Amino acid sequence: MARLEAEKDRPQADVFWNGEFAQTLNLAGKGLFEAYKSPSASDIPDRFKDASGYWASVGGRARIFLVNTDLLKPENYPTSLDDMLDARWDAKTVGIANPLFGTTATQAAALYATLGAEKSLAFFKALRTRGVRVVDGNSVVRDMVVRGELAFGLTDTDDAASAIEKKAPVKIVAPDQDQGGTLIVPSTVGLLAGAPHPAQGRAMVDYLLSASTEGALLRAGACQTSVRTEGAPPVESAFASIKAMNVSLQDVQAKLPQALDELREVFMK
Repeated sequence: MARLEAEKDRPQADVFWNGEFAQTLNLAGKGLFEAYKSPSASDIPDRFKDASGYWASVGGRARIFLVNTDLLKPENYPTSLDDMLDARWDAKTVGIANPLFGTTATQAAALYATLGAEKSLAFFKALRTRGVRVVDGNSVVRDMVVRGELAFGLTDTDDAASAIEKKAPVKIVAPDQDQGGTLIVPSTVGLLAGAPHPAQGRAMVDYLLSASTEGALLRAGACQTSVRTEGAPPVESAFASIKAMNVSLQDVQAKLPQALDELREVFMK
């Protein structure tokens, strides 16, 4: 990030491809990208791309529950974020990564953008009051579920997929699929302003944003969800068809400072 900003007046790179979106939006706000509406992005929903063409998304991770199948039967699996507050599950067996960091913070901002600050803050305060386990990261949540220290926890599909590949006794459950959907954290692509090879850069952007490339990334396990949520995903998979929360990445980014400011008061006490 620092290098791209330092090279702003004489960029050495043509294309920025990032595994999330917060820093991409930050760079776009500083004028580091050239507007380019790639034809490959025509079937990507508006909430996953910039209206002026400064960036667009491809593939990504989803925020999901990882459930220990030795501890819970299917009829007892959680199906909604609100289930984390349900007394049916002992609070000590429910886990979440610290919402001041990483994709958990991004999810908190998405809730602020969709539910409003009052309801979102109340949700996180209730998690804290109830005594849900708050740990240092999504991979820690995964490992605790795998070991049976948690019955279920909130994490990302990439962390969860690695546990499934190792034949751990776990299952992925996407929350709120019959309601507002769950957050998708996509990778993002932008053409750098003043790129030394603009024609090749545009060709690279076209390639990265294409449905065929997204399908290849899904098959390789480099991402687990498709941003093409309003049509058929590029490949068939248990992850690719997860219903995404209907929120723009710009709105999530805009709510992040408020969410972090208010949640510090809850999780740093």
